[in-house]
Amino acid sequence: MTTTSKELVWTTALGKKKKISEIDQQHLSNILWFCEIFWNWNRYNSDTMFMIGLELAKRFPGETKNGERLEWRPLPIPNEIAWIKKTCTIKDGDIYRKSERIGTLSHIENWETL
Repeated sequence: MTTTSKELVWTTALGKKKKISEIDQQHLSNILWFCEIFWNWNRYNSDTMFMIGLELAKRFPGETKNGERLEWRPLPIPNEIAWIKKTCTIKDGDIYRKSERIGTLSHIENWETL
């Protein structure tokens, strides 16, 4: 992610640059999940995640007004799916961290073979 005086920009897994204000709720949520699971970043120990959390809260406040983070629905990117399989527990296509269900792979047609 890069910071300018105008706006924060995120570089996607596919190499595209997007303004944080133009990223949809699912993508913002996926960024938070990915960074938390793989890099141990969260809203409290990373300025990048804090800013994404603020954007989520501003545009998608949810009932708690803290930003509604949706369940993790990763893209069908083979190396990302492989990391998820190594790092999390997968049961019937659902993603678990410890005993908490945090997302799903079931939207990806061939997730088992990626």
